[in-house]
Amino acid sequence: MKHHSIAFVLLTLLMALPAKAQKAIDDAVTNYSTVGEFRFTSTVDRDPVTHQVKRTVRELSHESGIPGACSKMQKLFRNEMKNATKATEVNEGKEHSILLTYQDGNITRIYSLKWTNNDTFKVVIINNKK
Repeated sequence: MKHHSIAFVLLTLLMALPAKAQKAIDDAVTNYSTVGEFRFTSTVDRDPVTHQVKRTVRELSHESGIPGACSKMQKLFRNEMKNATKATEVNEGKEHSILLTYQDGNITRIYSLKWTNNDTFKVVIINNKK
């Protein structure tokens, strides 16, 4: 009985690790959204019949003003690549991007980071529910 309890606790902690990493990106977007040098939008798509949320899209963009903001986001995304269901990093000349996808049951979460230099970047977070 004791071994089952320990196994359950360990499994619960391991399952929480990816959510914690995603939370770090979510928290950074939330924190930056309140700063004047950033542009932030959030949209919600609801089922017209049930009014339940089907999709949320959060977008944060930054062109200049806060040194280190872009490198912080790059670090958060790169740290999270190992926990994603699918992770892709593309470097094409001056344009760079990281795309992270998570599939958890009926929920798909997509995190996108695009940047052209260390001061200009855009983060898009999409939550789709089936």
